[in-house]
Amino acid sequence: MSIFSINKNKLILVGGNYNNHEVIYKLNKLNLDTAIIYTKLNHTKLKHIYEITILEKDNSYSNMCGNGCIALCIKLKNDIILVNKLNKQIYVFYKINKIILQLSIELIEHNTYSISGEPHKVYYTKDYNETYHKKIGHSNLPNFNTTFIFNKNNNYYFVTFERGVNNITKSCGTGSFASIYFINNNIDKNINKILTLENNIYSFEKNSNQYSLIYNITNNEIINII
Repeated sequence: MSIFSINKNKLILVGGNYNNHEVIYKLNKLNLDTAIIYTKLNHTKLKHIYEITILEKDNSYSNMCGNGCIALCIKLKNDIILVNKLNKQIYVFYKINKIILQLSIELIEHNTYSISGEPHKVYYTKDYNETYHKKIGHSNLPNFNTTFIFNKNNNYYFVTFERGVNNITKSCGTGSFASIYFINNNIDKNINKILTLENNIYSFEKNSNQYSLIYNITNNEIINII
């Protein structure tokens, strides 16, 4: 098992077989957010294709974890194709000093998006209000993550109340996709980056309707191997 931090979102990567109770215990004991369980699909012709399962600390399952995909690509140091439980394919490209992550974005209903199967309700707010935002986040459980966007000093910021963690996390990969899509389609089509509360940056490139998240590797992502 490897512990990673992607923009302060702390994750555990688990290869192969796993025990639910052991993983949940480690998530809570070590104050981690999410576990990504990955298994290589040897029956395919492609060398680097993995099935992933997203296990949350409340023992529920999510459909996608963008930061987890980035962490796994850093660990494997290779271009990879990931397949989630909805059979959606995720492409992650490994470069010398950066990761490129491509997730699909689909509109579910007004201001609600599916990010490679992971649902987000998006709210544009005047500023950050932790108590109020947590209240709204809880009201959208268990069906939706809740992502809030606000503008401060001419920069756009976002926070996500993540289902499964059932709290606001330091950052959220799928939440960043939902945020940039919302901004481009409702506020400013030229915006290509969004910040976390701690000023970590998610940068994007857009080609037609495909969004690519560009994550710059800092070499501080891996915390521990347990």
